[in-house]
Amino acid sequence: MVSFYILAAITLISSLMVISRRNPMHSALWLLVTFFSLAGIYLLLSAEFIAAVQIIIYAGGVLVLYIFVIMLVDLSKEAALRAAFHKPAQVGFAALFAAMVMAVVLTVAKRGIEPSRIQEAAVNAPDTTRAFAHELFLTYLYPFEIASILLLVAMIGSVILARRGVAAADTVREKEAR
Repeated sequence: MVSFYILAAITLISSLMVISRRNPMHSALWLLVTFFSLAGIYLLLSAEFIAAVQIIIYAGGVLVLYIFVIMLVDLSKEAALRAAFHKPAQVGFAALFAAMVMAVVLTVAKRGIEPSRIQEAAVNAPDTTRAFAHELFLTYLYPFEIASILLLVAMIGSVILARRGVAAADTVREKEAR
């Protein structure tokens, strides 16, 4: 039970660090800490498959995509980006969304959750990890491999397109310097 509270505190603090950092790369690293601490919570709940998916898909895939986007976006125009995201409608939507989340949290806190019921359900659950792996690596092996190759090609293509943009900008600067 103590480990749950430690992981919950790490998750809460790291998620606050994600949204409070000015450097987007620092935010991405704090997001990685958040993903790993959530995976630890899933392990405590005996949800090994969800913990593995959390690490493989979110920490391994989605976060890498975020880092690529951060690297490809021109952050020199930061003031223009900030101005675009400080509109009254956006602030109102964020406040409404935060109020709805707080209402859900307060409702759940008021009713209470019985951790023993959650653990009973997890213990009595069938071994879905083995069944999923069997299907993925036997039945759907070729579509899985094709999807991974397509993602690799897309990643290489985005790097090539980004490099072309940098090369074109350098060429324009050289012409202007003459």
